[in-house]
Amino acid sequence: MAEFRTPEAGPNSAWAMAVGGERDSTDWRGVLRPGRWLWLRAIAWGLALVVLAALTALPFRLIGVLVGAPEGSAVRTMLFVAALAAMLGVYALAVRLGERRLADELAVARMAPELAGGIAVGGVVFALAMAVLLGFGWYGATVQVAGAPWRALTIGLGAGVIEELVFRGILMRLLWEAFGLRVGLALSALVFGLIHVVNPGHTLMGPVFIVFEAGLLLGGLYALTGRLWASIGAHAGWNFTQGYVFGTAVSGTDAGGHWLV
Repeated sequence: MAEFRTPEAGPNSAWAMAVGGERDSTDWRGVLRPGRWLWLRAIAWGLALVVLAALTALPFRLIGVLVGAPEGSAVRTMLFVAALAAMLGVYALAVRLGERRLADELAVARMAPELAGGIAVGGVVFALAMAVLLGFGWYGATVQVAGAPWRALTIGLGAGVIEELVFRGILMRLLWEAFGLRVGLALSALVFGLIHVVNPGHTLMGPVFIVFEAGLLLGGLYALTGRLWASIGAHAGWNFTQGYVFGTAVSGTDAGGHWLV
């Protein structure tokens, strides 16, 4: 990882084409400028972005504790959504200052349609998987009166924003710029799957399936659009449908209030 590839090999080429231009070597500035120790600067920068995002969310959690809002309540959910928005804003500011470019992966102009499309994709794909299980009798379900969706929303949005920012916006993007799309997509999907071994009640096959049915799918959405909105939406839509509609554990966690048991 001594040098980043030419700009047309990296993710920023799609963003440049979207605004009617092409990037050249002079566009790579800041901490990712070509030169000595680029590989080390890239690793340190990626870790710094992750830590910065985590620190941004801490004040919102502290506020929730101070006001005495219980976990899974509407107040906690609103605070969590505000924390996620702040994380994205701080990431965009850090990229602007550190990499000296606009964070086109979070371009607001395409947020609504790509986020909505991603949510639909995630929900429909998971529902189709459950339809197969139900159809073959491998899964049984009874309907119940659904409770409040706040916990499920928190789980869905939290995973959608935080994990996509880390695994696609930071890890996959930097690997893509360094080694090309195939390596960036494969390695980010692999790490994304392996990190799920910490889930409660995980099995050996769980992380393996996550590499393929989630890591490659979500990375592919990022690669196709050049932005994070579609992958965030698909991740959130999948988790919400999984936990709230079908009542199955999301990464080993009960989303609560679900329609089916």
